[in-house]
Amino acid sequence: MGDLAERQTCDPSSVTTMMARLERDGFVRRIPDPLDARARLVQLTPKGKRVREQFLNRVGDGSDLIDELPDDQRSALASLFARKRSGVP
Repeated sequence: MGDLAERQTCDPSSVTTMMARLERDGFVRRIPDPLDARARLVQLTPKGKRVREQFLNRVGDGSDLIDELPDDQRSALASLFARKRSGVP
């Protein structure tokens, strides 16, 4: 979950709270990390996999939406993603 928090640039406690809700609602389960007894891994349940699949079938990867943007907007979006990946606010 620490990795999730880092990738989303948010506080680990926020991810823990979100995962608790998703687990309570049956979308994920938290399992022990076999390589680190202190850590937990997050795994989609069958219900979570179905919802993910439905989402991807409806939305896809978003590339069709990005392709419709004018060149300057696509460039700006690419720049924002690059900044996000590098950790620049």
